[in-house]
Amino acid sequence: MEKGRGQTIPRPRWEITPAELRRLRIALGRIGRQGGLDDALAALADWALALVDASAILVALRAPDDRLIVHAAAGRGARRLRGLPVEEAADATARAGAPWLRVPIRVDEREVGVVIARPRRAQPLVPDDAELLRLLAVQAALALRQDATARENTELYSRERRRAAQLQAAADLTRRVVRMGRLADLLTFAANALKSRFGYERVRIYLRDDASGELALRGTAGGGRLGRPLDVRSDPVAAWAAASGEPQVVHDRRELGGEHPEQPPGAELAVPIALDGQPIGVLAVAATPPSGLDGGDLALAESIADDLAIAIENLRLTARVRRDAAAAERSRLARELHDETAQQLVAIGRRLELLHAQSAADTAAELAQVQAMVDEALANVRRISRDLRPSLLEELGLVAAIEALIADRVRSGGPDVRFRVVGRARPLPPAVELALYRITQEALGNSLRHAEARTVRVELQFGDDVRLEVADDGRGFASSGDLASLERGGGMGLVGMRDRAAEVGGRLELASRPGRGTTVRAVVPGRGLAAT
Repeated sequence: MEKGRGQTIPRPRWEITPAELRRLRIALGRIGRQGGLDDALAALADWALALVDASAILVALRAPDDRLIVHAAAGRGARRLRGLPVEEAADATARAGAPWLRVPIRVDEREVGVVIARPRRAQPLVPDDAELLRLLAVQAALALRQDATARENTELYSRERRRAAQLQAAADLTRRVVRMGRLADLLTFAANALKSRFGYERVRIYLRDDASGELALRGTAGGGRLGRPLDVRSDPVAAWAAASGEPQVVHDRRELGGEHPEQPPGAELAVPIALDGQPIGVLAVAATPPSGLDGGDLALAESIADDLAIAIENLRLTARVRRDAAAAERSRLARELHDETAQQLVAIGRRLELLHAQSAADTAAELAQVQAMVDEALANVRRISRDLRPSLLEELGLVAAIEALIADRVRSGGPDVRFRVVGRARPLPPAVELALYRITQEALGNSLRHAEARTVRVELQFGDDVRLEVADDGRGFASSGDLASLERGGGMGLVGMRDRAAEVGGRLELASRPGRGTTVRAVVPGRGLAAT
């Protein structure tokens, strides 16, 4: 009791004293220095209990499902309440007496939690207690802000470090891929490097087949059968990127459904691989939590896709240069055989004829035999020269060269060979003409030598694509159209024909049935004609 002017004035039940103010300052300082949010809230609860006339203090934060969950508790038997929803904590400590005092914790005008004081038995809390709890709630809000800022800074730092690693990996990958000489090696290395460097769940690289125009899996790390066509049911994100020509990102693939609706959580992105604005493939990446995918992953994928496009184009240009160089070398050898070796053999033959005319009877037979050998060698040299680079192909084009080839092959008899041109004939790139000529040569030879055919039909079709078809009515054979199995058997020179078609961006097809003949078809699409 205090006295003044002869009266006794009662002191309020709670009044902060200098000593208590010092304790409050110490409490707030310790709270701010705690290493983490839970530690700071625990210190807040302990010091609130020391300053407020209460039996227990609870600090609860709002969970993502909007429930208030106790994160810190102080007081007798209160610590066991941590982790419980506030309602369960209240039920667990229910007792008769004064109601609990609740003070909201607000951040940016949003209630994110609450500080709760449980009064002592039959002793209600007073407004001064509420004022102190509000002060501590403000401190809790500051702790939440600090924690959020720290987490944002940590996440930002992690993202920046990851981005730096991505840029370094992209540079390393670019240096490696530009030096690779085989497309299959390049795609396999790129897929495995991306998966191992960044912990992706899966990396897939699809490329467009020049012959069929379809996208097929050509490089993979983390699963997928090479050669499998891109299908929207099995890889919808990659299919969307291919169809739209734009990057696609899905942060939760469970929403996709598709043929694997029970797949685990994860994110997927896909970016087109384009040359001169035209898509030639897709790079697809998948990641599982907690890493997920962000803008840095998208930027990395786009950068790698650009590098892959350049590397693929370089390989194609290199292959084209090699084809042109090989064609030029064949032409040179053909000219040398024709202009030098053949002429030397002709001169030797003439000398042998003179010797034969001047020789005695006993040596004439031997000279005639040598003459026959020279004539045969001369015929072989001329055939080799013609096969290396038919002069008619250079001078008159593909149609005239095929006509001459047919006339030469049927001169000694055999089945009836019919040649037909469909569409308006036009000059083709030299590599395409040579490839189609060689395929005609091989397929026609197979029909004449092995098919026991009565008729052979050769058809050359000019349109957006160029199609060559050699069909006979011979004995045929059982075939499922699987070139690989036939190639393993070494039959019909299919490896050479298929490779020649592929070299100019085309494809080879074969159909045969026992007793119904055989058809060999080579197709060079418009893309192959433009790019060769």
